[in-house]
Amino acid sequence: MPQPHTYEERVERAKVMEESLENSQLLLVDSLTPEPMNNPVWCTYGPAPNAAFLIEQGGTILVSQQWADIDQMKSSIDNMLR
Repeated sequence: MPQPHTYEERVERAKVMEESLENSQLLLVDSLTPEPMNNPVWCTYGPAPNAAFLIEQGGTILVSQQWADIDQMKSSIDNMLR
């Protein structure tokens, strides 16, 4: 999926992905950096084998999970969007 250019495009793509990934885990990888690939999430938030972060548009971390819990994260996202 190409990178969105507006917030509205980001929201629409998130809705499409949510519908298509029901009961699946989602891994987002930053492929915008030039080779060699790096992992800016690990560099910024620390390496972890299965961590999950909910980060608002302004960059504030709303939820941090040492081990990703999909149901709990979905609930956190739903609460954030209300």
